[in-house]
Amino acid sequence: MRRSVRFYDDNNFPNGFIYHGFSVEEAAILDNYGLTMKGLLDGSLIPESDEEKSFLVGVKNEDKSISLFVQCWLKYYDKL
Repeated sequence: MRRSVRFYDDNNFPNGFIYHGFSVEEAAILDNYGLTMKGLLDGSLIPESDEEKSFLVGVKNEDKSISLFVQCWLKYYDKL
């Protein structure tokens, strides 16, 4: 998964992810990879690796067993 600039969602999580029920590890994943995950899902980024392709499949099928990236994104989406 490609690292990106820091991902913020001040509208839904104004104090950061860690203050809204995410673990330290989950918050770090969203901070560092959230823009990449969002871009893959909205089509503004094309998957460059098998990990990114499996992320798309995992989110589409809501299969949290695929990776921690899928788990974090589905948790983020559930809390919106």
